[in-house]
Amino acid sequence: MALPIASVVAGALIDPTTFGNEVVDAINAAPRGRVAYASSTTTQSGISSVTDLTGLSVTFTAAAGRRYRVSVQVRATLSTTAGAIEVYITDGSNVVQNKASIGLGVGETAMFQPQAIVVPGAGSVTYKARAILASGGTLATVLSSTQPAFILVEDIGT
Repeated sequence: MALPIASVVAGALIDPTTFGNEVVDAINAAPRGRVAYASSTTTQSGISSVTDLTGLSVTFTAAAGRRYRVSVQVRATLSTTAGAIEVYITDGSNVVQNKASIGLGVGETAMFQPQAIVVPGAGSVTYKARAILASGGTLATVLSSTQPAFILVEDIGT
């Protein structure tokens, strides 16, 4: 029994004269998923100036023209006086890509989840999470094996 053959019409979504190129272009433009990830359960305390967060740095080889989403998640608390905490996503040269900030009272804990969409040049690139106490006393990260901090880089396409 012969199967019916679907016809492809010129000018349709996939033009039969360039079928291969369109499929290849569409596949190449599609998201490619996770490219880098790091997590940490190491709590840091006494942070009062801009500080790299332990274990929250990733380096990967970027492709030219690709967009990447960099996501960070970390819990932090104020340990002395009320103030404002900022969590940054920076590149390897400490240029801020995005940040999350919130004011907290003493002993209050908050989850920080900044994200940045970046289009780096081709080659090796680094992104990391940093924290600073914008005002107030000192801050500490609040991490555990069940609530680790992480940095995730995903290729989201062209």
